Amino acid sequence: MKKIKFFMLICAALFVLTAVGFSVPNDANAAYKCYGGERCKVVNLTYKKDKSKSSAKLYLYKGESARIDFETNSNSLHQVAFAAYDYDGKRITKWVYAGSKGGSDYEYFDVPYTGSYYIKALCKGGETNTCSGGGTIKKP
Repeated sequence: MKKIKFFMLICAALFVLTAVGFSVPNDANAAYKCYGGERCKVVNLTYKKDKSKSSAKLYLYKGESARIDFETNSNSLHQVAFAAYDYDGKRITKWVYAGSKGGSDYEYFDVPYTGSYYIKALCKGGETNTCSGGGTIKKP
């Protein structure tokens, strides 16, 4: 009888473990992504790999409203600073900060002139590679 109870206890524990599921935080968790049909470019920081990274360029028209955003993953040890840049590499927005371990923020801006723009993200100001997450630059 004790063996049956022990067996049932083990089966119940295995059921709970498999039903709950486990996940290891990684770069795929980032909330800000581009979806089909959007005018949007994405940037992702990979934990233990990237100190800073830039998105591909997005063509925007003068006077349009655009948005940059970034969210860190739960394993991100530091905040991520991000900003929008023009095709000449000139920063055109203020620095915005997504806090560590799931922090996020965004900024809207008016496009100053027609051309290509991108988002640049830096882990703790570009000092370390212990951040992960994702962000976008897009025409909302």
